[in-house]
Amino acid sequence: MPNPLESAVSAAESVAPATLPYRFSSWKKGLVAAAVLLVILGIGVEAASDPAPPSSESLTVAANGAGTSGDANAIAGETTASGGASIQVTLDGDVSEKSAPGASDPRAAAMLRGGLGMFLGFSIGMALRLFMKIVSIFVGLNMLVLLFFAYLGWIEIRWDTMQEQGGDWFNSWLDELRSFRTFIQGHIPSTALTALGGYAGWRRS
Repeated sequence: MPNPLESAVSAAESVAPATLPYRFSSWKKGLVAAAVLLVILGIGVEAASDPAPPSSESLTVAANGAGTSGDANAIAGETTASGGASIQVTLDGDVSEKSAPGASDPRAAAMLRGGLGMFLGFSIGMALRLFMKIVSIFVGLNMLVLLFFAYLGWIEIRWDTMQEQGGDWFNSWLDELRSFRTFIQGHIPSTALTALGGYAGWRRS
């Protein structure tokens, strides 16, 4: 009669591939560098597209629908100065500036979303690979210990109970995975580039 422990070990060795170190290959370095470059370019374009501060030397005040240039103390109204700032002029001569909302450059927003999404996906892929490796080692060692104890007659493994409970756990994990996927899709900056980064981080080489 064959030894069940030796059979389990030989089967695991025949199925499990050889453990190879994780390689940070050249194309992965290029991908991470491209993500960082996109973020830097996005920040630069956003900074360059900021409107200039409003000039207080020349004011054009709109009163009663007609544009008039003159003394700000004599006219009440609201107009827009250079740079997009709204200037409020009252009858007593008080002048107050209200900053206009800055319009974000679509190019900068696209670069930031793409770079952050790619880097985020790469980090998640690497973390998931490391997590799955640790979990596989932990589960494998526990199964070997259980098989060894069962071989010695110290315990009895109830495979039917394990199968039933494993099915329930698997279904609950699927539900959690669906909700997590919905959360990720609603919060990641760029789905396509995040998926590309995740694939790169998950691959060994």
